[in-house]
Amino acid sequence: NIMKNLLFLAILLIPLASVAQSEISMDEINSVTMQIMPEWSDTYGSFKNEDSRFFSLPLLMSKYSLNRMQALQLQALYRLDISKNKSANLAETFQKALSSVRAYQFDHVNWAKIQSAPFTVVFDLDETLYDQFLKDEQCADVKYVGSDKKTHLIRTTPYAIDAIKAINKLGGAVVLYSANVDGPTKENLTAWKVDGQPLLESELLAGVLTNNSLMLQRKNDGTTVTNPSKELRAFDETLKKVILVDDNPTRVFQAKNLRLIRHFDGTLYCNQSADLGIRLAFTNSLREVVKEIAESLEYMKTHVDAQFADAYLPYTYAGSVTRHWLIDSGYSNSEAVLAIRRDPKIINPKF
Repeated sequence: NIMKNLLFLAILLIPLASVAQSEISMDEINSVTMQIMPEWSDTYGSFKNEDSRFFSLPLLMSKYSLNRMQALQLQALYRLDISKNKSANLAETFQKALSSVRAYQFDHVNWAKIQSAPFTVVFDLDETLYDQFLKDEQCADVKYVGSDKKTHLIRTTPYAIDAIKAINKLGGAVVLYSANVDGPTKENLTAWKVDGQPLLESELLAGVLTNNSLMLQRKNDGTTVTNPSKELRAFDETLKKVILVDDNPTRVFQAKNLRLIRHFDGTLYCNQSADLGIRLAFTNSLREVVKEIAESLEYMKTHVDAQFADAYLPYTYAGSVTRHWLIDSGYSNSEAVLAIRRDPKIINPKF
């Protein structure tokens, strides 16, 4: 009798379980969705082929009690599942993604490592850590045939892996954040081997984010963001422990946390007849970033109130404009760096 009763109860609960899985309606999903952008407005847009919607992160955070990384990952997981199964039930896909992020089951993000690290350095990929648009096979140091059956040629930026290792050694977490589409980006990072292991799976990285993790923002939520952009608050809501190294300022709206770098041109770098000074500049570019990070950490040792982003501020996109302005007026570089650290308000607050 007990077994019969349990079986009867289980049968009764089956419809309830189905209701729980589909409790989120499309009206609810649409209520947290940003206005759909036309495909032509986004370099990596694919709205004609799949449901590549952007969500309002503040609405996701308030409605479902999520932190910003959870909200960003909800969008990423939703879009990732839809790209794999274009006939998927959208409400069920959203519910699945929501359940995953509530359990901190993210896509290639080690949240515990990011949270425990004293600082995080986020690197862009295209034209920052590699050039994947080569035509000369002789220049490539990564070569593979992708799922598209095409041969892919990549030249990695000099010192890229050494920089990642150096930042890890300094105690920081390293994240890769590309505006490019998910599949090809992860294929590149699988083909790029570090110590015999795909970089995508390396413990040197605390996360890999792609186009699925870009965001838009309404003007009533802060700075208006109409170009799908990288969201550094997902790593640290205060923006005190994170910087981004990127060659493209148009996909970043947090200028005080952006270290702008000259885009890496693999073809120019490999050109043996190119100016040696230019080739040397490419070679030293990431070395200089690591030196700046190390110098900022040294400053923090004697200024206990300074947080990482504060110490690094003179080297950022916003800070460097003021730093060069001070140098032009007679300051040495070290004097200009110190002046900005002592009085950050001299940087244009509306930059």
